[in-house]
Amino acid sequence: MKSHKFTIFPFLNTNIAAASNGDLFPLYYRLTYMRKNTMLRSFSKGVYADLEGQEIETVIETESQDIRALMALLTEMFTEPYDLPGIRVKYEVAQTSVLETIDQNIRDVISENLKSVQSEFGVAVHVGAYTDDYPLYVLMNAIEKLMPKEVEHVFGGSESYLNYLEDWLEVYPLGVQQPRIIDWLDISQIDKQFLKYLSGRYDSEEKVKEIMEGIFNLIITKINMPM
Repeated sequence: MKSHKFTIFPFLNTNIAAASNGDLFPLYYRLTYMRKNTMLRSFSKGVYADLEGQEIETVIETESQDIRALMALLTEMFTEPYDLPGIRVKYEVAQTSVLETIDQNIRDVISENLKSVQSEFGVAVHVGAYTDDYPLYVLMNAIEKLMPKEVEHVFGGSESYLNYLEDWLEVYPLGVQQPRIIDWLDISQIDKQFLKYLSGRYDSEEKVKEIMEGIFNLIITKINMPM
């Protein structure tokens, strides 16, 4: 199968003056794939006078690797067409932490199950979305206190996700810097710390593989969700 060339060209967008003196400009990338182009602004939010220096060179190297890994996924290793302007939203989604992705899947199951709960508290529970200020355990504690007889039903179908979350928090507890989705898309940067933990906890290689693939599938689903 033919592989298509994908290029990433970093540049400072001099059409946008980011400082009052007009000497500093935001970093952009011009992406080219199958003879089509688009521009993507750097997520670093930094402004620069030129492309030289350790700071901007590190940003360019890191973000270029991230963008290439994302495009490899979206194009099946650069063999399929892709509408380049769509990468902007996908790249934003890819900044989401893996923790948030697992957490939100659990909340989605809980939200659906609460619809069929025969309890006055069923409509009162605020499931919400993942935030640092509203971790999942707060929601789970509230459900267990408000409707103890419905716990099994409310959490039904989320068992695998809860297991993923338990393992994940052993390696990346709340409050520490969390790996992003994009960090899992480059096979050369796959999370060896998490993999090492799983290999030490479980005797079965199949179990480790099941968990890694399960989390990866959540990530792929998140990336491919319609926006």
